[in-house]
Order: sequence, then C-alpha cells, then structure tokens
Amino acid sequence: CAANQKVGQFSESQILVRRAGFEPVFAGSVNFEREPFEFAADKTLSDYRPMFIVAGQSAPINLEERIALAANERGIPVVSITDFWGGSFRTKAKLDGIVCLDQYDRSLALRAHPKARKAIIAGNPGVPTPEERERMLAQAKALDPLRSRYTGILVYIGGAPERTTLDLTLVGACLEMTQGNMGLIFRPHPKHVNRTSSAGRRYGDMWNEMFLWLGEKYVGECPEFPTDAVVASADVVIGDFSTMITTAATLGKRTVSLVTPDSMEALAKLSNSLVIPQVHLGLSFPISEPTDLSKIKPPNADAVSNLESFDGKLAYYLSF
Repeated sequence: CAANQKVGQFSESQILVRRAGFEPVFAGSVNFEREPFEFAADKTLSDYRPMFIVAGQSAPINLEERIALAANERGIPVVSITDFWGGSFRTKAKLDGIVCLDQYDRSLALRAHPKARKAIIAGNPGVPTPEERERMLAQAKALDPLRSRYTGILVYIGGAPERTTLDLTLVGACLEMTQGNMGLIFRPHPKHVNRTSSAGRRYGDMWNEMFLWLGEKYVGECPEFPTDAVVASADVVIGDFSTMITTAATLGKRTVSLVTPDSMEALAKLSNSLVIPQVHLGLSFPISEPTDLSKIKPPNADAVSNLESFDGKLAYYLSF
C-alpha cells in the first residue's frame, strides 16, 4: 500500500488499511504538488511482484497513476476503483477492470476506457449503509439544543480553498434571502482549513471572518461534532459536488449544488463532466444566484432509492 501522507502521520485510509491486515510500505508528502517526492514504481513492482494492482483515483492523480502505468509496462492487470462519477477519466493507464458507483458511472467509465475488460457496479461510498444511517441520525440528536435556537439549519460543505472563498458570498446571500431564522454551520474541507492563503492567512480564520456579517445566523464550524452528525441534523445541505451532498440526499435532506464557473471548471478537471452528477441524477437542486432555500424541495425519491451503498465484496466478480 502506498499513500500520499507524511511518514509518522496516519490518514483515515491508512488506518483502514491496517485494520484490513495490510501494512503501508511507502508514504509520500501530503501534497505532492507543493512538496514533490520520488517514488520508484517499477522497482516496487519488481520487489513485490503483485498478481494485479488495485488503484484509486486521487484528484489530482499521482501515486496510483505511476504504479498503474508501471504495471501496464509489466503486463500486470490493473483494477481501478471509482470514488466519483466519471473519476476513471483521471487515469491514462490501461485498465483491465473498473469498479463503478452505478450505471451512470459505468457508462462514463467505459466511455473513457472502452477497452476495459470488465466494469462492475459495487455501489457508492457516499451512500450510508442502514447501520451507518442509524448511527448518523443518533449522533445528530446531540445538536438538538442548537437546532432549538433556529427554525432550521443550513450546512455548507466547503471544497478547494479558492473555490470555497468565492462561494461564501453566494452562500451568505442565500441565507439572507431565506425565510425564517435559519442558522448556518460551515464545514470546511479538513485538508484545506489549516492551509495558508496567498495573503499569508490561515484559510479557516479568513473564512470565518467572511461570515461574521451574518451575526447570530452564523453558528460557526461546530468542530465538536462529527461532519456526519452535522449533516444528519441539517434541513438544507449546500455545496458543489461533494460526496456529502450525496450522503445528505440519502437522508432526505434538501440538497443544493452551487453551479458557478469555478465549480464547473473544477468538475471538468475531476471527471470531464459538463453537469454536476448529483444534479443530473436528481439528487441535488442547482443554483447559480441568491435563492430562498426554504423553497427548495427534497431530492427525487426515485433517484435516492436507486442509490446503493458500496460493497467491496462485489469486486470478487472481477477475474482475469
């Protein structure tokens, strides 16, 4: 197992890998674009002589691509696991198998890799299992005292720093236009909240200041609660194409996707898509200008019922 993470620091993925009985053999920097590092993919394959490679699809893609391309050179089968609709677009490696989210993702995957030998549907990691759903709803009760102060709770899920900074103005304007006394909880992406902006300021501090004009309507980040609990307690969840938008839709929350030039540019780089998948599938309502969020309807019930939780055991059906 190789991961983009500094030695001595353990990401959630590395913890899960260890629980599964595997041991990471290499760790790079947290951000390879800012801290480049060397990795001898061909030598690693020579040393371990794997029967096949299972590769994820980071954005931007890095280690997975190096290993997959080296495996192609050696004739080792490569299986790619999708974590977002159209994510298979990110790799230029020859894929023998693709593990997809759903039928829509499968069609996008085969469009990007028409020579793939197999493409199976294993479900969406953004869709909680029944057990996970019950846990999330139970955790959400801890926010009941907070909810009692407002007529509703809006949760904004942040993404990349520059895009988040631009989105905050639109989110604030939506809250101001929304009927009732709705409170805003802002959940910045944990990977970016402590990064420093070009102005030399911590993004998290800068973002919080941008919401101060909302007064008591701005609740804050609520770091004492896990994101799952915050989303499960929300009335409306707003973001762009975050996985948490999918999760919120499965919980019956009103979900909103911000359609802006920046979000669409980021989406194109992520999946070569021209439309936000959650919007395309009827899971989220698109907005590009200030909107009264109290008038947003819940996601399409049929669309939600078609979502399946990820089941890794289905990958057993991949054989070469």
